[in-house]
Amino acid sequence: MRLKRFQRISLGIIIFFSLSAISYAGTVPDIDHGSLEGKRIFLDPGHGGTAANDPLRTGPDGITEEAVNLQVGLLLRDSLVQAGASVTMSRTTDSDVPLMERVRAAVESQPDILVSIHHNAAVSEDVTNYPCVFFWGSDTVNPASFDLAKHLLSEFENLIGAQGRVLSDFSVYPETGTLILRETRYLCPGVIGEAGFITDPEHAKRLMDQTYLQAEAEGYVHALSRYFQRGCPTALARFSCRVDREAPAKNLIREAHPAIMVELKSGTDLKGIDLSSLSLSLDGIPVTFEKLSGQEVRVCYGKRIYPGTHRLKFQFRNSNNQSSMVYTLPFSLEIHKGDLEALTQAGRNLMRKNSSREEGLKMLSAALSINPTGPEADSLLYELSEGFRRYGDKVQSQYYLERLYYFYPQSSLRGKIERSIRTRRGYHFPAEFFGKEVMIMDAGKVGVPSE
Repeated sequence: MRLKRFQRISLGIIIFFSLSAISYAGTVPDIDHGSLEGKRIFLDPGHGGTAANDPLRTGPDGITEEAVNLQVGLLLRDSLVQAGASVTMSRTTDSDVPLMERVRAAVESQPDILVSIHHNAAVSEDVTNYPCVFFWGSDTVNPASFDLAKHLLSEFENLIGAQGRVLSDFSVYPETGTLILRETRYLCPGVIGEAGFITDPEHAKRLMDQTYLQAEAEGYVHALSRYFQRGCPTALARFSCRVDREAPAKNLIREAHPAIMVELKSGTDLKGIDLSSLSLSLDGIPVTFEKLSGQEVRVCYGKRIYPGTHRLKFQFRNSNNQSSMVYTLPFSLEIHKGDLEALTQAGRNLMRKNSSREEGLKMLSAALSINPTGPEADSLLYELSEGFRRYGDKVQSQYYLERLYYFYPQSSLRGKIERSIRTRRGYHFPAEFFGKEVMIMDAGKVGVPSE
């Protein structure tokens, strides 16, 4: 359904309508949306109950964003349910639901997708009407949400007849991004849809037409259906040894040479995994993998795991070129007395030679994880930065340097590295994105990973 259809509609039928009159009457059943069957979707109609005190929520002729958001949300809910999806909404009336209550409702519903429904507003008359779709972070740390946002933007552009943009929510909220997407970033792919500007007079007229709002709801359905059709890649992890989930340390293991397997799932029966897209790192150091049977791979991390806390991170695409979320596998190897000193000394020795530098980096990283507040912590950060620089990883080198500079302000090394901090811009500092924690399966019988 396209915008030109609505331009032919007589303005005589453009009316305000009560919330009680809303029911779905669109064309979704005429299209195959079988991919929505059984999917859990969380809908968040933005705002609610605040238009009287917020002029940016009100457009021409008294139309309010919060009412339109809810109307689209209710229409969308009905169509998704009709297609077989399970839908939870943050609000179903014109009520002011606090943002953290919306987050709690989303987390409790454990959705496959989160969609927050909005319509933009402008304080300047120079702003034209166009769509936007926001996602949290960036396409590198949140690729699955970026993929979803592109599907939705395409539907908005076809509906409105204007080119739009997919944007990080940091483009508007540079400190934290939006709360609803930030607090659910590890839960599932999520987007905020801004289907045009409610303050644009011509668009406001369309938003008062229930037929148009049904078409907007259908645009969401088409985008979600196409996203699910292409598959939502997921993953599971498995150790060859026992994982103690009751210990104080996260996912504690007691074997230094465990096999670590990752099972990759495409999210669709039609296509497999694009293994060329699989990237893995352990504690920031890239690692390789060995393909096992089916879609399972074994992580080739080297000689051994060292005492301390560790984090495997990985991301991949299926053969439909649809991205997984960034996944993380946090775990710990049991620490004994003397491990900190031994790792620090051996790591420093290995860092002196090119042939053993990678192993030295692993040791010093493990040592830092054992006591990140200790007297040697800032020195370890500096040595890790230097080690990654010589290893050829400028990004990791800069990251450790910035961690030292910004998070250890009383370090005697701070003056030494001031000129090396190219990103010194007052209050900016580095942040770490972990990703969605992968579920660990029971141990299996597999061999030791290749060195």
